[in-house]
Amino acid sequence: AMDSDVAQRTFELPRARWAYVRIRLITRDATWKWSRAGLESMVRAAVRRAHGAIDGGFEVEFVGGERAGAGEAFAGTFVVKVAHENRRKLWSALSLTGYMDESQERACAYEIVAVSPTLSALAA
Repeated sequence: AMDSDVAQRTFELPRARWAYVRIRLITRDATWKWSRAGLESMVRAAVRRAHGAIDGGFEVEFVGGERAGAGEAFAGTFVVKVAHENRRKLWSALSLTGYMDESQERACAYEIVAVSPTLSALAA
């Protein structure tokens, strides 16, 4: 039992408004062209397939990225911004997705590399 004259304090940290998610995309489709519009479209399609509705009911904003790899394999890392409360939906949608588009002809894998409430923390 706790002494009645000992005060217990709990602090609730303010929840971040945004979550920044670093994502690695891996595919063997050498014909795919890296573009902001293409990445945004792929992420929205993944969310729509996993969670239904239009874009799963939340917005995803492309922040930046870089392409790596050549030849048969392609890999790239990019960062998106989502509302903090939707970060898990995004993570689950990308984890469950194995295709780049609605036609499901282009196989790929998404790997969530990091999630942070600030963009600067992802740079570290």
